[in-house]
Amino acid sequence: TTTVGAKVMTPLLLSGKFSLSQNCLLMIKSSKQVFEKYFYYQLFPLFNREKSLVPSHMQPSLRFSDLNTFDVAYPDIEEQKDIVAFLDHEMMKIDKVVAKKQKMMELLKEKRQALITHAVTKGLDPKAKMKPSGIDWLGDIPEGWEVKRLNYLISNIVDKAIDLKESNFIVALENIESWTGNLLLPYDQKMPEGDLKRFSKGDVLFGKLRPYLAKALLAEQSGLCVGEALVFRPKKQLLNTFLMYRILTKDFINYIDGSTQGAKMPRAEWE
Repeated sequence: TTTVGAKVMTPLLLSGKFSLSQNCLLMIKSSKQVFEKYFYYQLFPLFNREKSLVPSHMQPSLRFSDLNTFDVAYPDIEEQKDIVAFLDHEMMKIDKVVAKKQKMMELLKEKRQALITHAVTKGLDPKAKMKPSGIDWLGDIPEGWEVKRLNYLISNIVDKAIDLKESNFIVALENIESWTGNLLLPYDQKMPEGDLKRFSKGDVLFGKLRPYLAKALLAEQSGLCVGEALVFRPKKQLLNTFLMYRILTKDFINYIDGSTQGAKMPRAEWE
């Protein structure tokens, strides 16, 4: 298991040759009374309990000395093997169901993307007459539609916050789900580093750091966001919901990603 970080106290059963980082804790059986995999399964409820005791504003960690304080109940070796065989069988069934669900989720995500892209670039009328947009990556658009540069349709709001306490609703990029426009949860664990910007209800936030992650959010209330988010405020000709859906299309994201600066941490700039 790892001792710090996002995967802290996540057991992993190893076999064969392997290499470990310095943040890993390696446990080796020292008693014939314990079946290795039974102990592996024992660690899940044990570690879950330990993590539940850590306050939300603190990062969980594990030290070798902590293990010496843990109590573990176990039956005789044969019953341990029976329990492991039962759990292996049940886990296999669950894993198969999860794999099917994940495949279905991927297919639904692809369908979602295709639906959004078609609606915001071709409209809803399948019989509509089309005309060239004049933009290679956009292709043909319905005859009644216009093409304008984005900066004529929205304002980039840079309203830096002076006091971090002026709002208890702070959005970081990790609070925005990729490709969906969903808010995962308000930023309530620790204060983000760097500058913060104000945004208003109805603004659209877009993550300029690694834009290929496609993080866009329609703000349902006013608040503060990290500096790595662009704050777009649509003008009268553009609905904010349409703007968000347009941002969350692959052709738009690919176009923005192709114009980023920086190799390891690419950023999209308003200019």
